[in-house]
Amino acid sequence: MGGKCLQTCTNGTYGVGCKSTCGHCVRGTACDVRIGVCEHGCEIGWTGAFCTQECASGKYGLACLSTCPECYHGNCDKVTGRCQDGCAPGLHGDRCLNECVNTHFGINCSGACGHCKLTSDRICDIISGECLHGCKTGYNGRRCDEVCPTGFYGDGCMKCGVCVSGTVCDPFTGRCPRGCVEGFIGDTCHETKPFVDEDGPQLKIFLGLMLTMVAVIMSSVTFCLVLIWRREHLPDMTSDDAKEQVEDKTQQNGCLLVDVETTTDLDEM
Repeated sequence: MGGKCLQTCTNGTYGVGCKSTCGHCVRGTACDVRIGVCEHGCEIGWTGAFCTQECASGKYGLACLSTCPECYHGNCDKVTGRCQDGCAPGLHGDRCLNECVNTHFGINCSGACGHCKLTSDRICDIISGECLHGCKTGYNGRRCDEVCPTGFYGDGCMKCGVCVSGTVCDPFTGRCPRGCVEGFIGDTCHETKPFVDEDGPQLKIFLGLMLTMVAVIMSSVTFCLVLIWRREHLPDMTSDDAKEQVEDKTQQNGCLLVDVETTTDLDEM
């Protein structure tokens, strides 16, 4: 019995009958044979009195005192600190300390910027890839990775001119492959063709007809307005004139009667 009590556990075990296994003690040292505590600390990536707890998410290293770098999903190797799923968007490098170069973005800087306008500054956002200064001619979209839709072209995807029926302009230059519809000119068929009187008299004849039509229309309108005015005002004027004529005649007749009566009285006297 006494010999058994003095027996020392080996091979990283401890406890009654050495049936329990030690945790991740530093450099593989043995734990306390009675209770299993790692007296000299834990291996890198482990923590706790018994060194059986792995570093929590976002932590690594000796006693789990170090914080993971800017990793994607925030997780890193518990021992080395390397990001297991790559760097967070916009960063790259072993420790994820470096920003993406001017032409890349996203997780581990694995995304290439679209057809952004080239400037001396960064051309696309290191996280989203959105072009910061707009798209090159013929492209659109937040990342400038889409060609202008059919019927549009150029910087900002403007609407094509009036191309020959059944054709659309080039999405980059705006030129109509088979030319413009009759009446339109220019490299992009946006300009209207000016009127040219090649036969000479045609313009004069056209202008003469237009002036004649305008004169006829104005005369018709004037005539109609006069008729309407007379219809509304002439009956009242006619009635007033007739009344004045009657009154004039009445006054004249009254004067005649007075003269006749006066003459008769004089005769009787």
